[in-house]
Parts: sequence; structure tokens; C-alpha cells
Amino acid sequence: MSRFNVASAAAADWAAFMAGYESGYMQGLVVGRQHERAETTELMRNAVRIVHALAEVPPRDAEEDQRQAEKRAAFWAARRGEVA
Repeated sequence: MSRFNVASAAAADWAAFMAGYESGYMQGLVVGRQHERAETTELMRNAVRIVHALAEVPPRDAEEDQRQAEKRAAFWAARRGEVA
């Protein structure tokens, strides 16, 4: 099999080469777009699953969260030697 030489190619050979190149390039773009769409779809499905799962989690107790935050703040203040 001989290699294609761009410098010495006849016009018809060059046209055939470019037609094949452009066809392959366009097919690559199409396949790339399909892959991108499939990947985006899968990411969105996972996001929806996460949102639905979080929607079923019961709400947190704000007062208990505040008490825990105060306990943590007091612990670290004592650890740093701060006067309360």
C-alpha cells in the first residue's frame, strides 16, 4: 500500500481524500455529541436520584443543632484556653 502524498496528489485524488477526511471528521463529531448527550443524561439522572432521596430525609431539629454547635464552641474554646 502506498502512502498518500499531498504534494503530488492530482486534483481528483485530493478531492477524494478530503471527502473521506471530512466524512470521518463529521462522523466523529456526531459520535462525540451522542456520547456527550448520554453522559449528560446519566449525570442528570443521578442528580434527580439524589434530590429525590434527600426529599425523603426528615427535617433536622434546629434546636438540637444549635445545642450541638454551642457544645462544640465551648469545647474548642476550653481547648484553646479561652475564658468563657
